[in-house]
Amino acid sequence: MRLYRIKNAVRAVATEESGNRLTELPAGAVFLLTNVEPDSNGMIEGTSGELTVLLFLNDLEERAELMNVRVPPATVRAVPEISQQ
Repeated sequence: MRLYRIKNAVRAVATEESGNRLTELPAGAVFLLTNVEPDSNGMIEGTSGELTVLLFLNDLEERAELMNVRVPPATVRAVPEISQQ
């Protein structure tokens, strides 16, 4: 999983059922990469909040920072249900 924090606002293309629209990811937004290979236009796909967006790979490299995210093993994440008496 590659997760980025946008440092400086970046323009992106939001892909929706009704079509594509130009949008902007503001500074502080979180961008989760869903496709590691850029398309023929040099755009990379990911999600930010509820949006699926495309942005240029060079914009991502220049205007975002890779976040260090560690996902614990499933055995650590599993929490048994505790009954309150």
